[in-house]
Amino acid sequence: MTQITIRQYMLAAFALLAAVPVLAQSASDPITLPNGFAITPTAAPHSVLQPLNPGLPNLPNYVAGQAVSTALSPDGTQLLVLTSGYNTVTDTQGKAQTNEYVFVFKHNVLSNCA
Repeated sequence: MTQITIRQYMLAAFALLAAVPVLAQSASDPITLPNGFAITPTAAPHSVLQPLNPGLPNLPNYVAGQAVSTALSPDGTQLLVLTSGYNTVTDTQGKAQTNEYVFVFKHNVLSNCA
């Protein structure tokens, strides 16, 4: 039987204590951002995470990132999402192309939502 030193015991205890918050966090727990704000995909009732796929013919699986702004239409039926220009795609000639995208989503207004 191997004898465990106090140092090994302390390192194991520290590793276990450091892992407890990660193990206890579920998928719906808020994620704290560097600016102090927190986000969660289930913040609003009936909310879902939607990938921002611009439908590029040569890159059907490309997903844009950096959604920076949203706007709801005056009648409340459409949601617009603007991405930043940091979405880099390499074209067939090997040149990097950066693009901004505006995504338009149908928005269902729920009258019984609290």
